[in-house]
Amino acid sequence: MAKIAVFFGGSSTEHSISILTGCFICKTLHTMGHSVKPILLTKDGGWVVPSEYRMSIPFEVSNSPDLFQEEFQKRYGVSRTNQIFLWMRISFF
Repeated sequence: MAKIAVFFGGSSTEHSISILTGCFICKTLHTMGHSVKPILLTKDGGWVVPSEYRMSIPFEVSNSPDLFQEEFQKRYGVSRTNQIFLWMRISFF
């Protein structure tokens, strides 16, 4: 079972679509037996984790992910900002 962090949201005009996609992926990965940590980026650039924001994801989340899955639209998806996760030796999924 992999520990997977799923990042979604962001400042894009497609913020709500990214949230729907991210939640769907979280639920699907959880159903497959993986430990998932959903992380929402707010429109103003803040990071929100489930202890701060209760989404409709009915399961426990993990720390120290093995994999990183991004569901950002536009700006965050094409920037090199996400490269930091590779430098931190977290697998990019």
